[in-house]
Amino acid sequence: KTKMDNLPIVVPVVSVPRADISLRRDVILLLDLAGINIQRLLYLDDDIVIRHLLLPSSSSSKDPSSSSSASTTSLTLVDHNRIRSSLSHLSSMVTEIVDHHQDEKSHDDVTTDSGKRIIAFENGHATVASTCT
Repeated sequence: KTKMDNLPIVVPVVSVPRADISLRRDVILLLDLAGINIQRLLYLDDDIVIRHLLLPSSSSSKDPSSSSSASTTSLTLVDHNRIRSSLSHLSSMVTEIVDHHQDEKSHDDVTTDSGKRIIAFENGHATVASTCT
């Protein structure tokens, strides 16, 4: 075993369909400035994402935490603090939140005290313009 064997694999998934990214000119500019090719990213409607993340487990249980990969899969919500309803079967996998919208009080086990719930929103206003600032 190497040191790398224990490191988590991080796979960012853009939470919009691939065709919709062209509508987000600000995101395209930011990613371009960071040297990230938007065509090489994974999107919600990519086959691999649908097959391996979005479809509920094919096991007899509807609970995603019963699958063998559930113990090693975790989700970080960025720019959202509540998982969308179409992905609710993944709710138990949310372990971290980074956001700038009013807290919707979902995912109660992800706490501010743990440092895993960072929501830049106070007194009715976002305290930053974007989750990347």
